[in-house]
Amino acid sequence: MEEGLAEGGTDYALSAGGETYAIDLQWRAVSGRWLRADQEPSADELIARSIVMPGTVARMLAPVDNLVQVALHTAKHSYCRPPGFRLHLDVDRVVHGTEIDWDAVVEMVRRLGVDTGVFLSLSVPRGLFGTPVPDRVLRELAPAPARRAMLYSWLRSVSVFEPEHPKFSRATQLAFHLALADGPGSVWRTFFPPAAEMRDRHGVSGGRGALMLSYGRRLADVVLRYQH
Repeated sequence: MEEGLAEGGTDYALSAGGETYAIDLQWRAVSGRWLRADQEPSADELIARSIVMPGTVARMLAPVDNLVQVALHTAKHSYCRPPGFRLHLDVDRVVHGTEIDWDAVVEMVRRLGVDTGVFLSLSVPRGLFGTPVPDRVLRELAPAPARRAMLYSWLRSVSVFEPEHPKFSRATQLAFHLALADGPGSVWRTFFPPAAEMRDRHGVSGGRGALMLSYGRRLADVVLRYQH
């Protein structure tokens, strides 16, 4: 529980009745190293808007929140890393299975500053499965034509199929995710989040020296950790 609170989630095994169950405990909606705290909806607001599942006391995310969450999760996996093709079925399922307020989707995505990342998460399944994402939504979220063409070309070259095959080199993985950022300010805040976020999300305690050291670890984590 302490690890999950500090990191945003944790996995563990639970044995009961002679069976072992895998438990994935998450309190952050996406929990990606490329995603800043202000770029994913907070757990409090998601819970406040959640809806009761009919006939149960369990709750599920509201449709707009669910769509944005799975879109950001797809981006977290670079659209092609494991589980690959199956990632894009999440967006398709939500769009087909619920009534989406697309104006609310655009408003939320822009508020979070994740236009380009979500644009790809919506446009790729529309191309693969014909997922009914409105043209106007894609137009409003789309990056400039040159950057859009570059990102499409990149994804075609690595393919969403065969997710276990290497997709990126260390350098191209870094370049690809930097290309998803909407502006240089967004890139800077990804590498160097506000001090309050470093203390709250990354568990930094102590004075200025400890904070500077934590920024060094954050920079190394973003630049050097490699997921092909």
